Amino acid sequence: MFKGKRLHPVSIFFLSFSALKELLVPFFAAFIFGRGAAPMGTPFNLYFIIGVFLLLFIYGYLKWLTFTYEVNEKELEIKTGILVKKHRFIQKERVYSIDITSSVFQRLFHLVTVNIETAGGGHEPEVRLAAIRKQEAYKIKRKLLFKQSTEPSVLNDLEKSKASVDTLWTLTRKDLIITALTSSGIGIVFMAILALITQLENLLSEGLIVYTFGYLFESSVVVIIFILIIILIIAWLISILATLLKYGGFKIMKKGDEIEITRGLIEKRHLTLSLNRITAIRIVESVLRQPFGLATIYVESAGGGSKDEQFLRYCFL
Repeated sequence: MFKGKRLHPVSIFFLSFSALKELLVPFFAAFIFGRGAAPMGTPFNLYFIIGVFLLLFIYGYLKWLTFTYEVNEKELEIKTGILVKKHRFIQKERVYSIDITSSVFQRLFHLVTVNIETAGGGHEPEVRLAAIRKQEAYKIKRKLLFKQSTEPSVLNDLEKSKASVDTLWTLTRKDLIITALTSSGIGIVFMAILALITQLENLLSEGLIVYTFGYLFESSVVVIIFILIIILIIAWLISILATLLKYGGFKIMKKGDEIEITRGLIEKRHLTLSLNRITAIRIVESVLRQPFGLATIYVESAGGGSKDEQFLRYCFL
């Protein structure tokens, strides 16, 4: 008999925020490519914003109310759906990896997010438990990833494999700094800054814009190049900070037949991957890292999930 558990009530806000992030993309595109912006001080805009946040909260509450799950020794069972009800059964043999993440806000409540990836799961995790207790998360991990047996010899082998923990590789502070300095994210940040600059006409006064761009057009090539270099340095610093926060504390450990990866300074991530589900290993030497004699090892798993979750990143040679 199905005795479903619900997520922690705090997950209502996470589900609402997740829906908000999906709306930010079209809003941002409208801002970048739009010809003008309406003033934000009118009552209509205020009521519109309040209405959007209210609808997002109601959506998050209904998602939380209709989402239940149960884990046993054989499978993960999930019931979900606000209008269209879905009842899913995921056999433990199909589970390839489990990713446990914890943001700063979640750590205040001792909560984590669990992403469960399966064979043929596509580019998104098969199951995402938005906010559950850390103890519950590791309980789910043990049930879905470790084979159960009642034979004493097998149990002893399991206990030995769990007790044997080998740290394969740790990203040192020096390597972390090199990773940040040679990150390829600078190009993305640079283009984003340029896109925002092109929209200054919607935010600044017309007189200031005319004066600024008039000064640039009258300036020499040296001044324009200097401004572009300043923007490039700002983009580089932002890229460095993002890399430091993302890959700080990166560590790879081996526990029996499992590989565990831990990383992140603000958002803690803990990924578990079975060795027998590794399908390929790639070595990439980027242009920025070749002068240092460094490369990046990508270990691809057979499961689905996003590209970021299919790779064990930044193992330097």
